[in-house]
Amino acid sequence: MTQNNPLLRLEHVSKEYGNQTVLNDVSTTIASGDFVAMVGMSGGGKSTLLRLIAGLESPTNGQVSQQDRIITELNTDSRTMFQDDRLLPWMTVRDNLTFGNHTPQSIEHANDLLARVDLSSFAESYPTDLSGGQKQRVALARALMSHPKLLLLDEPLGALDAFTRRKMQDLILDIWRQEHLTVILVTHDVTEAARMANKVFVIKNHRLAWQEHNALNYPRNNSQAVAAVADDILSQVIA
Repeated sequence: MTQNNPLLRLEHVSKEYGNQTVLNDVSTTIASGDFVAMVGMSGGGKSTLLRLIAGLESPTNGQVSQQDRIITELNTDSRTMFQDDRLLPWMTVRDNLTFGNHTPQSIEHANDLLARVDLSSFAESYPTDLSGGQKQRVALARALMSHPKLLLLDEPLGALDAFTRRKMQDLILDIWRQEHLTVILVTHDVTEAARMANKVFVIKNHRLAWQEHNALNYPRNNSQAVAAVADDILSQVIA
């Protein structure tokens, strides 16, 4: 899909809570298949923008639309991962994916996804038996259960150690490419944005201050090239 017919369109989007402006006049488009990273200082409005795209909240002014359909309620084409895994501790790992739908098709799909995130042997385990990285892999599998068009990531890797975080980055990139998803990632880590995204948004002072295509080829294993892009992003964040 081209930018002439984008998957997502944001037109003069603002969000206020009482007298506080969280987002101010944001306009942009996101194409099908894009991997967008949104970076910026804390409190700048990144997570709020993600919630508007997810349909968890409505803009005060402007509109968010997906393929010309204005998002006014929960966007069933999207699934969101958060920094906390939000798994149900009284359910097994597999049941956290099927969530009571025990049809053979649902169970088979859950098993396939657990295999993709390398957790097949934990299907009958409970979340309390898992490490932080394993819990986030379950949360990723759960987000994919409904075959979403949009995968929204609200700093899901922020609490992980560096090694586990790198493995999760690679896993998300593999799934993005294989499933032809559109992914929007909120992150404070400019290196993560440079390594993963093909488009970067800088949210500053509650506005979309900068957006740029990231032309690095995948896989992005050239640390010097990634660092150079990360420096460009950081310069826009702190300018």
